[in-house]
Amino acid sequence: MLAEHWLQTDPGDPFSSYLPVLVGTPVMLGVWCFLWALGSKLFTRHFDYLAHLQLALGVLLVSLLLDALLPLAAFALSWEGLARCGELITLALGCGLVWGHLSLILPTRRQMLAVGFATMFVVGAGLKLALNHQRSDRWFAPLYLSTLGPPALRLAPAVDPRRFIEEAGALRAPLEQRAKDTEAPSWLTPFDED
Repeated sequence: MLAEHWLQTDPGDPFSSYLPVLVGTPVMLGVWCFLWALGSKLFTRHFDYLAHLQLALGVLLVSLLLDALLPLAAFALSWEGLARCGELITLALGCGLVWGHLSLILPTRRQMLAVGFATMFVVGAGLKLALNHQRSDRWFAPLYLSTLGPPALRLAPAVDPRRFIEEAGALRAPLEQRAKDTEAPSWLTPFDED
């Protein structure tokens, strides 16, 4: 997280800009695990702070690795879908994290909790996709791959520039038609002052 913050900051930024990462993240993680450990103490009579911390750190590490590796894999293989499914994977990891914490608190109810969280994931993913489609007429938010990795990682074959220009030219007519369809009707335009 420090490396990611360092990459996003400008040279010469004060050291205080690192404090939220250095202090805020560990404190929030500690409080999160402490609250779940209190739940364990209430239901199982064991204060399992380390088990909850281990689970949270594992999910956080997997999340950070996927955030870094999915865009690079999408670039290397030319599979934009890998970069687009990042939000759904984050949602799945969040559901898995809460399910894991609740499973530590209520070990006899793991299967029921798994069914509940799987249902929540499916409903949440469906709502996320439907809202994206409603806002932008696309199921996934990113239009294109925004991460370019080192050229040595590229495994997909290169596309001839002429082919790219031909395919881009074929997009012109549908885009012009869509622009005409979305123009405001004449009754919405302001009246002339004459």
